[in-house]
Amino acid sequence: MDKTTFKEITAKILEVPALRWVDFDLGQLEQEAPPVSYPCLLVGLGQSPVFQQLGSVEQVQLSITVRVAFRLFERTHSVNSDTYRDQALLHLDTLADIHARLNGLGGTNFTTIVRVGYWSNEKRADIRVYSATYETLLTDDGGGSGDVANPPQYVPWASIMGTAPDLCKKIGMFASLHGIEIDWEIEGDGGVVG
Repeated sequence: MDKTTFKEITAKILEVPALRWVDFDLGQLEQEAPPVSYPCLLVGLGQSPVFQQLGSVEQVQLSITVRVAFRLFERTHSVNSDTYRDQALLHLDTLADIHARLNGLGGTNFTTIVRVGYWSNEKRADIRVYSATYETLLTDDGGGSGDVANPPQYVPWASIMGTAPDLCKKIGMFASLHGIEIDWEIEGDGGVVG
């Protein structure tokens, strides 16, 4: 993830009025006394495959993990009165607000973000942690800034090429789709003439 992408994503997250702390996930919640203000949102990066494009341009199938932590003392059990139970569940509205701002967001160097996973992982009764994984395609021009004016759209090989045996026969189609000039032709049997 480049600086521009991080700032664009977190700028949208900072619009959520309930959040008091937004940062990279550096393991803050694993400490005995987490050094954050609640509710907090921590942005982490998952393992993300990289696809080489033309020149030094790379496309990253960026996996972004968002952890949201709340310090809550209210209880959600069914014996609780409706008033207290509703108060205890208010944090779920914050999660919905975060998702509404992230899902579908696109930016300078990345395509539309979509949520691909969601889970909760409470380890303490007073701190509730919810995690979600979002994915997007990030274009990196290799120049260090990550700022690419018009990022090319990633097209999976399988959707263009079909099966592997037909790869050589279809290379001309791939080249023309991506504006690549080639100096050879493909013979009827799949051989290449240079």
